[in-house]
Amino acid sequence: MRKKIYDEIKWDSTLPINADQKMGRPNEDIDLSNRVVAAGHALSFDKDNTVWHNDDKYIEFRGVSIFKERVTSEIGLEFFPPYCQEYKKLAGELQDAL
Repeated sequence: MRKKIYDEIKWDSTLPINADQKMGRPNEDIDLSNRVVAAGHALSFDKDNTVWHNDDKYIEFRGVSIFKERVTSEIGLEFFPPYCQEYKKLAGELQDAL
């Protein structure tokens, strides 16, 4: 998503994780997508795109992004690998460009 559209539409940070189960509302990513389309913008999927989330509270676990806290409480896993070197390099390059 282009920054201009993101700045126009904005992420609704008031929606909790699993809003569909907690509030009967779409989750935050689906909510944003619906509002982007409603504003007249097109969305597409790029299977070759990689997305990194710069939020250390989550981990990719069994194909799902999930709170590390939940993984720890449900299966007892307490060690999580650090960010990959490729991400660190890209994040540094992006920071330098700003």
